Amino acid sequence: MSKMVNADTETLDEKITSINNDIDIISELVRKLVKQNSTEVQSQEEYQKKYNDLSE
Repeated sequence: MSKMVNADTETLDEKITSINNDIDIISELVRKLVKQNSTEVQSQEEYQKKYNDLSE
């Protein structure tokens, strides 16, 4: 039983690590998008679409 629990937690740990990596990547993309929006003239409709796509 103990080995089964350890295997289950290893799988969960791997999933958590993968999700955290995805969150880091998306957070950086959102940060760059917001910075770009604050420093460059661009269509706000396009900006909002990109932002929404990243935040879904």
